[in-house]
Amino acid sequence: MIQMNANLTRKLHTDFPMLYRGIDLSPQASAMCWGFECGDGWYSLIYELSEHLAAYQQQCLGLDLEITQVKSKLGRLCIHSRGGDTNTRRMIASACEQAGTVAEFPNH
Repeated sequence: MIQMNANLTRKLHTDFPMLYRGIDLSPQASAMCWGFECGDGWYSLIYELSEHLAAYQQQCLGLDLEITQVKSKLGRLCIHSRGGDTNTRRMIASACEQAGTVAEFPNH
């Protein structure tokens, strides 16, 4: 299984605890317990998306958004979420599309 390095993973969890709150849940509750199942090359893209989602969530009181899985599937970035709205789904879809132009594994 592909895993993002531990330091980058910790940074995402520390900076965006509400988005990635499933880290301590069982696999039945959230696939985030498996961590970020993708290469380090997508870290910046995921971090930027997380910044936008967290800022948007702060603007929209009552909006509950949780990222439940981040993985590479057939060379594509897949991000699954629970809650959110049309705008958060668009932001996630855009980031997944942009990932197609960024190397998942740096220096390869």
